[in-house]
Amino acid sequence: MKVLFVASGNSERGVSPIVKAQADSLITKGVELILFTIKGKGVKGYLSNIRNLKKTISQFSPDIIHAHYSLTAFVTSLASKKPIVVSLMGSDVKSSNKFKPVVRFFSKYVWSTTIVKTEDMKESIRLKNAVVIPNGVYLDRFRPLS
Repeated sequence: MKVLFVASGNSERGVSPIVKAQADSLITKGVELILFTIKGKGVKGYLSNIRNLKKTISQFSPDIIHAHYSLTAFVTSLASKKPIVVSLMGSDVKSSNKFKPVVRFFSKYVWSTTIVKTEDMKESIRLKNAVVIPNGVYLDRFRPLS
């Protein structure tokens, strides 16, 4: 299986450690995966990536695209008709009400699957079709405490 991850690359460290860990875990399971990082801030900055994203999709020909965060997913939706899985990471659901109707529309009509990290996120965004999948934990590094 070929998977294209799409995520912001605007932080000093590049892609989020959560996204990087997810990518690495899939690669160790034999998934062919590449990561496309969005460069630029705001709507205009994100939209400027569409041409390069289309080129990457055409060259890599992924079976599925996994976009992290809503703004990244909107751009991905404009760049491809391939199945798109979207992980809403929290801030895009909890911080602003202005994007919620747009997220609900895309989740219902454009994206193949929408993932949220908690039941609280699912309730906050009011997405009946969202799937709750928390981010993983390295059990060899962490253990539950009372």
